[in-house]
Amino acid sequence: MEPIAKRLSCFLQHKNMTASAFSRRLNYNSCEKVARLFRIQGAKPSVDIIKDIAQQFEELNIRWLLTGDGEMLDPDKMPQQEADWAIAQPAT
Repeated sequence: MEPIAKRLSCFLQHKNMTASAFSRRLNYNSCEKVARLFRIQGAKPSVDIIKDIAQQFEELNIRWLLTGDGEMLDPDKMPQQEADWAIAQPAT
């Protein structure tokens, strides 16, 4: 099973965000909470971090983030421009 950090990294790439920018978007004073997920092998985000991610990025499929099941993005919750992009992408 692919670790959560790898899936989170995929999402950050999709959003063209660094861990630091992602942390700021989550209203964290420091990027340490997020950076440790990538730095420490097997690190898992706390429930609070998952909640913050879900609130700030409604288009992210939290089930996918946690388990790898389903698609990364929920087309019903994406801004229209991203929804158009996701539909245009070939299935993998």
